[in-house]
Amino acid sequence: QSTWANGVCQGLPCPTLDAIANGVLSSTTGITDTVVTFACNAGYVFSGAASRTCLPSSTWSGAADQNCTLGSCSILVAPSNGVLSSSNRLVGTAVSFSCNAGYQLGGSATRSCQVNFAWSGSDASCAALPCPTLSALANGVVSP
Repeated sequence: QSTWANGVCQGLPCPTLDAIANGVLSSTTGITDTVVTFACNAGYVFSGAASRTCLPSSTWSGAADQNCTLGSCSILVAPSNGVLSSSNRLVGTAVSFSCNAGYQLGGSATRSCQVNFAWSGSDASCAALPCPTLSALANGVVSP
């Protein structure tokens, strides 16, 4: 049953909602018809019902299935003739690139997965280092 307070009909309260790890609720309490919304902190991905409503039965609609999991960036690959330090792509992860002997690194040597799920820096590449110029031979010819 609803209650009266100061001449106004008040809805029935629903139980307090639990906080969600790495996320926020618009409120943890409510009365009949109150809608509570859920969201995740930056760098996290939300799953579950985005909102719940306090019903006249003093229960919340839907399931308590809200979850915030750490997000990830796109898959990076090692450059040709190079190495990628890790395949980990979760937010906050840093990876580094290096090149095989005889190759020089271009682009970013280190990249980090940011909270907007994008990698910092630029694509890495490995370019062949030029060989030193051969000096002329005494009594001979050097041809290309």
